[in-house]
Amino acid sequence: MKTIYKYPLTHTETQILKLPVGAEILSVVNQYENCVLYALVDPTKLQKDLYTEVEILMVGTGHHREDLEGAEFISTVRMAEGHLMFHFFMR
Repeated sequence: MKTIYKYPLTHTETQILKLPVGAEILSVVNQYENCVLYALVDPTKLQKDLYTEVEILMVGTGHHREDLEGAEFISTVRMAEGHLMFHFFMR
């Protein structure tokens, strides 16, 4: 049985997120002006302390990043009442 878990993100361009092995990233959304990542997780992996590290990249619209090659798009998030748009990738 799998469960959806929420992981708060920081407002940084690059961060490492520790997820249970086999977790499937579903989306990143704005929740009360904070970005949160939702993932489908097997809770038995939590009990066995089986984790992997995933690099999450945040890119603002119009911002240049040279390290997006090979990164997988996750989601676009609207912040500050639509004045800011952030695009999230996983590597």
